[in-house]
Amino acid sequence: MNPRPLFLFAALLGAACALPLRLSAHEQTLRERPRMEVVFVLDTTGSMSGMIAGAKQKVWAIANKLKSAQPTPEIRFGLVGYRDRHDAYVTKVFGLTANLDDVYTNLYAFQAEGGGDEPESVNEALHKAVRDLQWSTDPSVLRVIFLVGDARPHMDYQDDVKYPETCRLANEKGILINTLQCGRLEGTEAVWREIAAKTNGHYAAILQDGGTIRIETPYDREIQRLNLELNTTIILYGSKAEQANAAKNTSVLASLSSEAMADRSSYLSKGEAGAVVSGRGDLVAEVMNGREQVASLDVTQLDEKLQAMRAPARQEYIEKKVEARRALQAELNAVVAKRDAVVAEKLKELGGKDGVLELDAFRVLEKQATDKGYKFDEKR
Repeated sequence: MNPRPLFLFAALLGAACALPLRLSAHEQTLRERPRMEVVFVLDTTGSMSGMIAGAKQKVWAIANKLKSAQPTPEIRFGLVGYRDRHDAYVTKVFGLTANLDDVYTNLYAFQAEGGGDEPESVNEALHKAVRDLQWSTDPSVLRVIFLVGDARPHMDYQDDVKYPETCRLANEKGILINTLQCGRLEGTEAVWREIAAKTNGHYAAILQDGGTIRIETPYDREIQRLNLELNTTIILYGSKAEQANAAKNTSVLASLSSEAMADRSSYLSKGEAGAVVSGRGDLVAEVMNGREQVASLDVTQLDEKLQAMRAPARQEYIEKKVEARRALQAELNAVVAKRDAVVAEKLKELGGKDGVLELDAFRVLEKQATDKGYKFDEKR
């Protein structure tokens, strides 16, 4: 047998394996984009009703602040809600995800109920946040927990992993634990300060209701209008789960204040071209970011109405939606930029104000992100 053909085949195979995978520009950007991971561990007992109501609207402002870092990060958020053992639940855990619409939906479902004996299941909630979530092991990733509550932990539960052990585990994983104490219940401050100190985190005291600040601008109504128009350009595409994700966009917007909707728009605009939803399921965004080509779509991933259309008509329909999205997005981005400038100036005026959920979170996260090599534009 002549070994030469085998030799040539092996050489060609080796050369093919050595070729790098060709990534789209968007995929390459995502691969190179640094990551932040932020988890909120929230006391959801009755005394926290005001803070939770504020957090539901301010999560977008906090996320938008992080997204303004340079280089622009991919941000994954997680949630752990906790009460106590005699309540309807002890903990509710939602894992880390880059889909902030999902994070908001889960946060929106939290209602402040239960509690009453003052100490809560802080130990269990904090341990689950550190141990059970799928944290990155990359040392370049900023990993942060915000423990937000007003009551000290139960230290009398024999089967609990106590917070000093959880702090040790957090240090092993490179997780910083920041503590925000709501109100002034006796005994909480010492524990909250200890947890922060043991994990190189930061302690702050905020008002019982979170002290959230409402910043209205002349641009908010226009941002609302443009968001509703952008909704009409969504084309559902992908798996059933992905299409359902995009379809829920209307309900997410309906529950947002004008301020939160503006923060959401600003956040999404910093991620990828044409994004009007977090996560997949919108064909227009897929096309605008080069992940799909109109002429070579998998039509089985479309809804039945579009599948039934003749190919030329379907292509024309999709191209018109993409064109409309580009025009509306350009208009929205310009208005959002004006709104962001007004908000940045207002926040600068309030920069020294203490006891406010988002301001304390801003200050802490900016300092910790800067320590990781990020930079923040003062105008944002």
